[in-house]
This record gives sequence, structure tokens and C-alpha cells, in this order.
Amino acid sequence: MGFALLRGSIITANTGEGGFSFLDRKTLKERLNLSGQAFSGPHGLAVCGNRQLLYAADSYEGRVCAIDCLRGRISAAASVGATPCHLVLSGSGGNLYVTNYDSDSVSVLHGSTLQPLFQIPVGRMPHDICFSGERGLVFVAESGQNSIGVIDAAQNRKIGSIPLSGSVLHMKKDRQERFLYGAGCRTDRFGEGRIVVVDMKSCKEIKSFRLGSYLTDLCLGEEENTIYVCDGGFGCVYGIDAEKGEIRLRLETGMFPCSVAWEGEEEGALTVGDHMSGRLTRYDLKTGRVICQSREFRDLHHFLLCRPLGKT
Repeated sequence: MGFALLRGSIITANTGEGGFSFLDRKTLKERLNLSGQAFSGPHGLAVCGNRQLLYAADSYEGRVCAIDCLRGRISAAASVGATPCHLVLSGSGGNLYVTNYDSDSVSVLHGSTLQPLFQIPVGRMPHDICFSGERGLVFVAESGQNSIGVIDAAQNRKIGSIPLSGSVLHMKKDRQERFLYGAGCRTDRFGEGRIVVVDMKSCKEIKSFRLGSYLTDLCLGEEENTIYVCDGGFGCVYGIDAEKGEIRLRLETGMFPCSVAWEGEEEGALTVGDHMSGRLTRYDLKTGRVICQSREFRDLHHFLLCRPLGKT
């Protein structure tokens, strides 16, 4: 199965099916399906640097699994906290950090063996997670409150929280690791979407603006300040100038878009996962037209665009 990752597939976490699908990145046709291997509720996904291990947060079982992509089977598993959501590696061959949504904690595991190393208390309902190799920091979206937690990766302890003007569900760092962009909504005003921008050096919010209804995910585009943001409440994806807070594009999607990835300058396409319809859709950014769609998945939560080796 290693070819599926090495050539750059899209991997979907099919929570309702208890498994994963590997799709052709261009056509969204299914290459391989991994279900019925003791998975229960896969949510977040991550891939190690050599593309041989796929990590999955199994939310329903409270564990993390490492899938050997050459043999197509689970190679290791470890119990973590309640309802693990997302995970990130601290560099190539580093530790694996996992957010435990219902335990208000982050689990730290050895990247190869999944041996449990640390359990770090954080703020309420940690969801997404991001690692800065340049700064040696792990950023945690504390979605149950208006803040982002900051963990020192060398000491494996929380060193503070960044106060925000809105709750963050998902985050993305820019390519130079200068800014962290967060998407979510106000905890006290459900349905008031908000984008926040954090300076990663000072660990302070430097900008925020209202946008849409219930923002679920975001990704960076070709231009320096362009981000694409899913609005689950209004069923669309916005293309935003993050510097000015201006909407450049509004793309109507399926029901409750929850995951998005920009595919690179040469493709000029955007892939969007719809939670309610359970489909992935590939859009032409110039025309807004649908290029192709996947089959329907049950309870699609997250997908991972795994680019070919050598590309970022």
C-alpha cells in the first residue's frame, strides 16, 4: 500500500465506517479502503516524514493508532485521553502530540513506538494542534474558551495561553512560521464566525475579524495573505485576504464543509470535505466549477492531502 502515500493521495477519516480511504488526488476515485481493522471513530490524521506510518486519532476508543502503510495494518496503538481529536509530529521522527477533547489535556507519545511519555493539562476542549519547529512550541486550540495554549516541546509542559477575541477550532501556520491563523466562532455568541491572527514570535493576537457563521477549517493559498475558510453554518468556503479581512471569493459547497486543502499553484484547485453529505469535492478556483467528486462516506470528519515526497 505504500505507493498510495508516496505518490500523493488524499486520505479520508471515515468516522461512521470505522476506517480510512485512500483516494487518487486528481480524480478522487478510491484506491484502497482500510476498514474492519478494529478502528472505531477515526478523526485526525498525520503522516510521518518518510510516508511509511499513518497516525490516526481514534476518538471513540480513546487511543492513537499507527498504521504501517507498506503492509496495510496497525503496527502500534496507545491509549490516550478521552476523545482524541488531532495530532501533530514535532519534526521528522519526533514525538507525537495528541489533543484529548474531553480530558482537557495533550498526550505526548514516542513517534515510532507510540510509547506514552507525558500527559499535559491544557484549557477546555482542546481540538486542533500545530507545531513550530523554529520556536520549539506546540500550539493548542482550546476551543472551549477564547485562547490558544502554548506548550514548550523541550520541557513538555504548558507555559501559557494566548487570549483571543474568539474561540478557535482549527489553525494553520504560514510557511515562514510568522503567523498562526485560527478559525472558529465566539463562545458566547454561537453563529458569529471569527478569524484570528497570532504573531508566533510574541505569542499575541494581532488581528481578528468577523466572518460568516460557524467556521470549521482553513488552509493557506498561493498568495502570502490568502486563506480559504470553511463555513459550516452557511455551506460555503471563503477566499480571504487575511491582511485586510476582505472576502475575495465565496464558493458554494455541500452541507457543512468541515475540511479544506489548497492543492498547489500548478493545479489551481481546492478540495473540500462536506461532513453532512460525506463527500470530497474538487473545485476549479478560477471558475468555481466542480472538477470531480468522491463517493459518499459515512460521517466524514477530516481528510489529509499527502503530497509527493519532496513537496511541501
